[in-house]
Amino acid sequence: MKNMIKHIMVAYDGSEGSKKALEYAMDLLDRSSGQKFTVAHVYHEYKTEIPSNEDKLLNMEAMATKRVDGLYAAHMPLAQDERITQTQEVVHNSADQAISEARFALETRGVHGEFEILDGSPADSISEFADREQVDLIVMGNSGHSGLKKFFIGSVSEKVTKHAHCPVLIVK
Repeated sequence: MKNMIKHIMVAYDGSEGSKKALEYAMDLLDRSSGQKFTVAHVYHEYKTEIPSNEDKLLNMEAMATKRVDGLYAAHMPLAQDERITQTQEVVHNSADQAISEARFALETRGVHGEFEILDGSPADSISEFADREQVDLIVMGNSGHSGLKKFFIGSVSEKVTKHAHCPVLIVK
């Protein structure tokens, strides 16, 4: 079975589950066979409503802080462009951090791999990448959702298992 696997992909988000999955996948790797090894991190940007200028004017007193001298000092909200830039920086920093951690783990074990940052829904992005890049095995950790949250939104690993066209190994 090991010889049939030409391309292993690890879904990595920096969680304990994904760290275990990365370690397990490196154990599966047969370096003498020239297998391709890819670590993929998915980030998903959430849309937030940024109030218009009229909304800001209507809520200025509610957003203000009363000073000792009785006057109000308004909080100066960030401009929309600044908020977007800061959000993008946080997203890229978290993706960079996850990839850096994975890169360090591979280097420590002497494993050569490729790193991909994917965008969108984690389950869809992982499945689509695996199909497009002809991945033979997806290795991923448990998502960590439990109880009602898992009931309502499901787990990423469950969705990938349903939609991927290759075997999915879920590491606990």
